[in-house]
Amino acid sequence: PVALPYPAAGTANAAVRLAVVGLDGDRVEVVWDRAAFPYLAAVVWEPGGPLTLLVQARDQTETRVLGADPDSGATTELATHRDRAWVELVPGVPAWLDGRLVMTVDDPGCDTRRLTVDGVPVTPPGLQIQEVVAVTGGAVLVAGSEEPTEVHLWRVVPGHPAERLSG
Repeated sequence: PVALPYPAAGTANAAVRLAVVGLDGDRVEVVWDRAAFPYLAAVVWEPGGPLTLLVQARDQTETRVLGADPDSGATTELATHRDRAWVELVPGVPAWLDGRLVMTVDDPGCDTRRLTVDGVPVTPPGLQIQEVVAVTGGAVLVAGSEEPTEVHLWRVVPGHPAERLSG
């Protein structure tokens, strides 16, 4: 067993930093407002998208998706999600589909966590997205459910109805 320090509630968080390290050993630190967003929830660097960070506020009521310039370390806000109670982190997002940002949003109008592409919901009300499994071939594969006792694999192509792949 290895003891890993973890901050207790109400104490200071671990100081998290991120750097792009070149093959020659050069380091470029990625910069974001770590005081406001101390949690680095996800980092992805996929074809078709920039170096992408998902950061979260300590009270977990706001997340930001940031695009990072690997040469300067500067970040640009790509998306923000807020909820008065809690922002749920969904496995597999952020992701990129043909240069478009793939995320989820909790839609209070239909009480559904929906898949979005560039901020536009692409799954129907009632299909609860639980995870983005893969982004490939112009489609997004998600784990989701219309029935709370079942989870199925779905194929989502923006502009087309979601297709259930599992029985």
